[in-house]
Amino acid sequence: MRGRSLPIAAASILQQLFSSADLAVVGRFDSAEAMAAVGSNAALVNLLVSLFMGLSIGGNVTVASLIGRGEKARVHEAVPSPWQAARSCSFWESSLPRPCFA
Repeated sequence: MRGRSLPIAAASILQQLFSSADLAVVGRFDSAEAMAAVGSNAALVNLLVSLFMGLSIGGNVTVASLIGRGEKARVHEAVPSPWQAARSCSFWESSLPRPCFA
Protein backbone atom coordinates (compact mmCIF):
# COMPACT_ATOMS: atom_id res chain seq x y z
CA MET A 1 0.00 0.00 0.00
CA ARG A 2 2.86 2.38 0.77
CA GLY A 3 4.32 1.92 -2.68
CA ARG A 4 1.09 3.07 -4.29
CA SER A 5 1.01 6.29 -2.29
CA LEU A 6 4.53 7.35 -3.29
CA PRO A 7 3.46 9.05 -6.55
CA ILE A 8 0.85 11.08 -4.66
CA ALA A 9 3.39 12.11 -2.04
CA ALA A 10 5.93 12.98 -4.74
CA ALA A 11 3.35 15.10 -6.57
CA SER A 12 2.59 17.01 -3.37
CA ILE A 13 6.28 17.60 -2.70
CA LEU A 14 6.85 18.79 -6.28
CA GLN A 15 3.86 21.13 -6.01
CA GLN A 16 5.29 22.61 -2.81
CA LEU A 17 8.70 23.05 -4.47
CA PHE A 18 7.02 24.75 -7.42
CA SER A 19 5.25 27.18 -5.07
CA SER A 20 8.52 27.87 -3.26
CA ALA A 21 10.31 28.54 -6.55
CA ASP A 22 7.52 30.95 -7.55
CA LEU A 23 7.96 32.86 -4.31
CA ALA A 24 11.74 32.92 -4.64
CA VAL A 25 11.65 34.30 -8.19
CA VAL A 26 8.97 36.88 -7.43
CA GLY A 27 10.73 37.89 -4.21
CA ARG A 28 13.99 38.43 -6.03
CA PHE A 29 12.67 40.37 -9.01
CA ASP A 30 9.50 42.09 -7.78
CA SER A 31 7.91 43.83 -4.80
CA ALA A 32 6.63 42.54 -1.48
CA GLU A 33 3.05 43.07 -2.72
CA ALA A 34 3.66 40.75 -5.66
CA MET A 35 5.19 38.19 -3.32
CA ALA A 36 2.10 38.41 -1.08
CA ALA A 37 -0.14 37.90 -4.12
CA VAL A 38 1.73 34.77 -5.15
CA GLY A 39 1.70 33.44 -1.59
CA SER A 40 -2.02 34.07 -1.16
CA ASN A 41 -2.84 31.97 -4.22
CA ALA A 42 -1.03 28.90 -2.91
CA ALA A 43 -4.16 27.60 -1.17
CA LEU A 44 -6.26 27.94 -4.33
CA VAL A 45 -3.64 26.20 -6.46
CA ASN A 46 -3.40 23.42 -3.87
CA LEU A 47 -7.19 23.04 -3.92
CA LEU A 48 -7.28 22.70 -7.71
CA VAL A 49 -4.39 20.25 -7.78
CA SER A 50 -6.06 18.16 -5.07
CA LEU A 51 -9.38 18.24 -6.93
CA PHE A 52 -7.88 16.91 -10.15
CA MET A 53 -5.78 14.37 -8.27
CA GLY A 54 -8.92 13.13 -6.50
CA LEU A 55 -10.78 12.84 -9.79
CA SER A 56 -7.98 10.81 -11.34
CA ILE A 57 -7.66 8.53 -8.32
CA GLY A 58 -11.44 8.01 -8.22
CA GLY A 59 -11.43 7.06 -11.88
CA ASN A 60 -8.53 4.68 -11.29
CA VAL A 61 -10.35 2.98 -8.43
CA THR A 62 -13.52 2.57 -10.49
CA VAL A 63 -11.73 1.08 -13.49
CA ALA A 64 -9.54 -1.19 -11.33
CA SER A 65 -12.62 -2.40 -9.46
CA LEU A 66 -14.39 -3.29 -12.69
CA ILE A 67 -11.32 -5.09 -14.05
CA GLY A 68 -10.89 -6.94 -10.75
CA ARG A 69 -14.51 -8.13 -10.86
CA GLY A 70 -14.01 -9.33 -14.43
CA GLU A 71 -16.43 -6.78 -15.91
CA LYS A 72 -14.09 -5.62 -18.65
CA ALA A 73 -17.00 -4.70 -20.92
CA ARG A 74 -18.14 -2.04 -18.43
CA VAL A 75 -14.70 -0.41 -18.33
CA HIS A 76 -15.51 1.41 -21.57
CA GLU A 77 -18.60 2.86 -19.84
CA ALA A 78 -16.67 3.96 -16.73
CA VAL A 79 -13.70 5.67 -18.37
CA PRO A 80 -15.57 8.67 -19.84
CA SER A 81 -17.10 9.73 -16.50
CA PRO A 82 -13.91 10.96 -14.74
CA TRP A 83 -12.63 12.25 -18.07
CA GLN A 84 -15.76 14.37 -18.56
CA ALA A 85 -15.67 15.59 -14.95
CA ALA A 86 -12.04 16.70 -15.31
CA ARG A 87 -12.77 18.36 -18.63
CA SER A 88 -15.78 20.19 -17.14
CA CYS A 89 -13.71 21.41 -14.20
CA SER A 90 -10.93 22.62 -16.49
CA PHE A 91 -13.43 24.50 -18.67
CA TRP A 92 -14.94 26.04 -15.54
CA GLU A 93 -11.50 27.04 -14.23
CA SER A 94 -10.47 28.53 -17.56
CA SER A 95 -13.63 30.65 -17.67
CA LEU A 96 -12.82 32.39 -14.38
CA PRO A 97 -11.89 36.06 -14.77
CA ARG A 98 -8.18 36.80 -14.92
CA PRO A 99 -6.82 39.81 -13.03
CA CYS A 100 -4.82 42.35 -15.01
CA PHE A 101 -1.57 43.60 -13.53
CA ALA A 102 0.11 46.73 -14.77
